[in-house]
Amino acid sequence: MVGRGPNPTLDRFKIRFMQSDFVVQSDTKKLSKLLIQLLTSKDVQLQLMKKYCHKYEGLQTTVYTEKPISMKYRGVFNLERRDEGKLIYLSQFCTKTAAQIYKEWIKKNQKKPAEIA
Repeated sequence: MVGRGPNPTLDRFKIRFMQSDFVVQSDTKKLSKLLIQLLTSKDVQLQLMKKYCHKYEGLQTTVYTEKPISMKYRGVFNLERRDEGKLIYLSQFCTKTAAQIYKEWIKKNQKKPAEIA
């Protein structure tokens, strides 16, 4: 699991805002959850550091919904607050590589032989 536990306290200058997280239409289940897990990898953190010459410690995003939580972000990002019509989520970068996160996701979400039609 890539989750961070209780809401992390991060300096606002160390958080990068994530504006969108769309995935292509696919029959693969949980693909959007994989994307946000990969975004918390140390590989992404290093790429941001190279591009912006600044060490970000986490990501923040806004989900526009009337629902109390976003199932997509649950367990990966922490709900920082609820505003009218939107949820603010925050996550620290983890120490896992994108490859490690992907392997864990495959293991958890790979169809078992009985499920393959």
